[in-house]
Amino acid sequence: MDIGRLYEYITLAECLNYSKAAQQLYITQPVLSRHIHDLEVHVGTQLLVRDTHSVELTPIGKLFYDEALVIVSDYEKALKKVADTAHGTIGYLKIGFMSAAVEPFLRDFVLKFRKEQPSIQLDFEAMDLDELIRALNSNRVDIGFATHVSGDVAKPFHVHQVLTDGLCLAVSTENELSEKDTLSIEELSNVPIVCLSKNEHPATHRFTENLFLNHNSTMNVTRYVPNIDTALFFASINLGAFIIPAHLTHMVSNKDMKVLPISDADSSIKLNIIWRKDNMNPVTPIFCDAFESFGKDHGENEFH
Repeated sequence: MDIGRLYEYITLAECLNYSKAAQQLYITQPVLSRHIHDLEVHVGTQLLVRDTHSVELTPIGKLFYDEALVIVSDYEKALKKVADTAHGTIGYLKIGFMSAAVEPFLRDFVLKFRKEQPSIQLDFEAMDLDELIRALNSNRVDIGFATHVSGDVAKPFHVHQVLTDGLCLAVSTENELSEKDTLSIEELSNVPIVCLSKNEHPATHRFTENLFLNHNSTMNVTRYVPNIDTALFFASINLGAFIIPAHLTHMVSNKDMKVLPISDADSSIKLNIIWRKDNMNPVTPIFCDAFESFGKDHGENEFH
């Protein structure tokens, strides 16, 4: 069967008007009528009911429309695969990532990966954790880079921890804590802090709450803010200290601020690669293995 007949049938089934369908297909209406008749003869049953005013699909016609969409989609995918192979591309991967959390070192890895795997096309989209989970579940992305993945959130996914990063406290030099070299979560009990908004960053907020709970410390939030830049501004004018991952301390550019490492062994965040357990993209394991090697080469226990 000529694949073109399927395209014509799909167009007619969606227009339900021979004249409009013929115009879209750049053929005459009599030609379209003849092609649809030949198609019905080929499949051995009536697909459409036509009178002087309307066109309707028969029940078999509706079934054939659904199957034709699948056939055409598979045909186009096959053509793309052949074309990609001919041009040296053997795979495609869509990656979602939490922008501020992973962008600095992800950039270095991607540059390296593209040199080693030029035949694999990568695409990226920055998003927060909740959006990333939705994108993975809808197959809009294949792989995600995310922190704070645990509990029920992790159940549908392979969660591969690749790197960890220590936490620090950003404070104004006017804050009495700035005289310290390091401090613990216990020492932060009741200390005024700035925290990312629970509504906009629920996973980060939950992580911070649990950090204080695990150390029997009281979390004293003076400001809830929408992003890191705002948090650092409030910290710079001494309206609260801000807990920040070590790999983001380059954002603390104010000369009147100081960054203090938090000394507790569990005061760190983990970076994970996550992907759905039913993800069948053959490029996924290639990418994950490459990133694991990259992490080992650059220090398993720290972000870069």
